[in-house]
Amino acid sequence: MTIRYFKFLIACAAVVLGGCGGGIGGSTTLHIGVSYPQTAINLYSAATVTPIFTGFEGHTPNCALISGAVPSGMTLNSNCSISGTPKETGDFNFGIKIGADGVSNTINSSSTISVHGPSLAYPVHAAGQPGSHIGDAVNDSPYFQASQGYQGWKTPPGASWSYQMYAGALPPGFTLDQTTGIIAGVVTTQGLYNATIRATLNSAYGTYTVPISFSVNVGANVLSYSNAGATGNTIGYLNAYVSQPFVATPTENGPGSLTSFSLTGAALPAGLNLDPISGVISGTPTTTGPYKSSLGDNIPVAATVTSGGISSPTTGYFEVYVVNPIKVSYPINILGKVGSAMTVNPVIEQVSPIPVVGATFVYTARAPGATGCSLPPGMTLNSATGIVTGTPGSTGFFDCTVDIKITNNAISWVSPTQIYLIIN
Repeated sequence: MTIRYFKFLIACAAVVLGGCGGGIGGSTTLHIGVSYPQTAINLYSAATVTPIFTGFEGHTPNCALISGAVPSGMTLNSNCSISGTPKETGDFNFGIKIGADGVSNTINSSSTISVHGPSLAYPVHAAGQPGSHIGDAVNDSPYFQASQGYQGWKTPPGASWSYQMYAGALPPGFTLDQTTGIIAGVVTTQGLYNATIRATLNSAYGTYTVPISFSVNVGANVLSYSNAGATGNTIGYLNAYVSQPFVATPTENGPGSLTSFSLTGAALPAGLNLDPISGVISGTPTTTGPYKSSLGDNIPVAATVTSGGISSPTTGYFEVYVVNPIKVSYPINILGKVGSAMTVNPVIEQVSPIPVVGATFVYTARAPGATGCSLPPGMTLNSATGIVTGTPGSTGFFDCTVDIKITNNAISWVSPTQIYLIIN
């Protein structure tokens, strides 16, 4: 009988076993396979790794170690299984000689068994998460972390862990319990803190050491403003509108309370004020434009945040763009004919989501000049209605700049616009 092996990197060999199959002098060829599972086994956990056999056709396989080594604490049995309690981690390569009862020849094969130790971790405290704000209380225990290729790991009976600082530093006021591995404390100081804890398992099978990373990113509570005045929003700015009430309320991204607000380095738009107790910015803007500090497109606001009985300074930024609530314009490139009466009406568009009621308008044409007003002879501007009427007396292109004084809620501002007339 001949054994041939075609799987799992095992060399092929063939010899003849006389007297079996097909009568005297006949022979039979066995195409056998012996494969060990690729799933890793766990350190210090009793295990039996049994290979999968194919092609033996009722013959009992037997194995012997010929090279390399199985994990310390384990044994290759004659039935080809590997059993015991692994005492070390790693990938173990070994060679075996495979035979079978009633078969005169053997073949050689090689395989690998992997032993994994436990992987431990602490909860993550990235910026903005619990444990990353001043005043937060932290009480973290190390936990076993799943790792690819092996199942959950459990501490063997009678074994115990110990923990020691190895590198880096814990946040000020934090302590490490060397028996339980618990890291506890109250966050008091801003900064990024990284520490490596060395965890050591002492068992009847040996000692195993694994590093654990602990990290806390403590930042200042971020102060920001949200528009509570229902006055709209644009990219990068809160929108406020001249002559209409505006309210922006402070918020922060962590636990605690905000107090003692003040402006640093910039002034608020005219008509708006900061309440130093609540931090609310409110009022009625009187002028348009983006309002910026010397540092950029925002107005710094300082405050004190208190959490867990600890107070610390923080700075937020107020961004606002004040625009007019009403837009007045004229149709573009109005066409007319000499000698034909025409009327041009202004278009009044409400920009603000808050209704504008009772606003008044005064239209004033600028004096003739480079940026003044040029209307066709025979046409005039009504200063109360903004309507341009008359009968053009000559052909040409006419450009007129009109300053519109708008008054709403007892606040006035001037908004320029233009009239373009083409008379044929």
